[in-house]
Amino acid sequence: MKKITVLIVLLLTALNLFAINMVVEQIGDSSLIVLRIDSSKLHSKKGQFSYRVILEVVDDSNKMVLFNKRDIQFSKKDIVGDGTIIEFFEIDFIEGDYTAFVKINNKIRRDKKHEKFEFKLEGKGSVSSLYQVSKSAKAKFEIPQLNSSTELQNIYLYQFLAKEADSLFFVSSSQDSEKRTKLEPSKTLQIQLQKRLFVEGFKSYWVEAYIDGKRYKRSAMSYEVLHEFQREYGWEIQLKQIKYIVTNAEWEKINKNKSFSDKERVLAFWERNNPSPNSKENELQNLFYGRISKADRLYSVHKYRAGWQTDRGRIFVKFGQPDEIEVDNYPIGSFATQTWHYYSLQKVFHFYDKSRIEDYKLYNREEEYDY
Repeated sequence: MKKITVLIVLLLTALNLFAINMVVEQIGDSSLIVLRIDSSKLHSKKGQFSYRVILEVVDDSNKMVLFNKRDIQFSKKDIVGDGTIIEFFEIDFIEGDYTAFVKINNKIRRDKKHEKFEFKLEGKGSVSSLYQVSKSAKAKFEIPQLNSSTELQNIYLYQFLAKEADSLFFVSSSQDSEKRTKLEPSKTLQIQLQKRLFVEGFKSYWVEAYIDGKRYKRSAMSYEVLHEFQREYGWEIQLKQIKYIVTNAEWEKINKNKSFSDKERVLAFWERNNPSPNSKENELQNLFYGRISKADRLYSVHKYRAGWQTDRGRIFVKFGQPDEIEVDNYPIGSFATQTWHYYSLQKVFHFYDKSRIEDYKLYNREEEYDY
């Protein structure tokens, strides 16, 4: 159980063998609960998954304020991105302390998973983060930032607002031009992405909402999430994380520059490495922060090592989601193993779990540095 308090966005993660992540956002007089489930930890029967998700929330007097259950059904071929299932729940906003109970019940094999979270609601926001989802009939999967070659079938953007916006725009930007498409004003945005919305060769995209004369800009990795990332890790740790994506010579130059603070060096690094220098959005930074966060969610080893510091987490941050993962959890006379295939990069990484606590070690380290 993890207890955290923030003003606008609350991020809670259960760091165990069954990864569940919960985000709470206060939007006007309502609260948005975003539940993420790692589908790689779920069990299937003949490639079919059938689960019931139950969310119960009680206040500090143990009074139930939310009870909701959802059925999730999908097959292995439906899984997209890194396989993160996402669900949205809304409750009326009242300041105070709350406890959430999440139950994940397998409807086929009858096994059950459950987690408990404690959180505090205080403060209000006007616009939620922007969530990017691939939606099938009975399951939603969160997907990473798109690029101009991404297939747009069944991809939606979700956003929740404190009140109906005065005006809404979807904006896409390339190196040379920008395209703005006016959307129907709404309190709850659900827009299916289509090719006509994007400028040719787009590098970034976002939604702009205008409410009571104020402009709110959100990309799929929102400012709130970036700020939460900075609060979670601190500038010293962020500087160490950058080491994953620079050469030894670049790292030596960055690390030797002691006349500047860690914060100044981190900000300067991302300013130098912005694919769209004239934009406040840095899609490379968003991608990197997203991978760090997902590595922590997927590969943390209980409480003694954060996911980004593990061998699997490091490879995930550097190279992204593998094209294929081979798993052997019960080899006779040996340790559990995983083999990650990156076909487009022509790379294969072999991991083994000698500790038997899912702290997988990279066997072929030379592959990591063979460019």
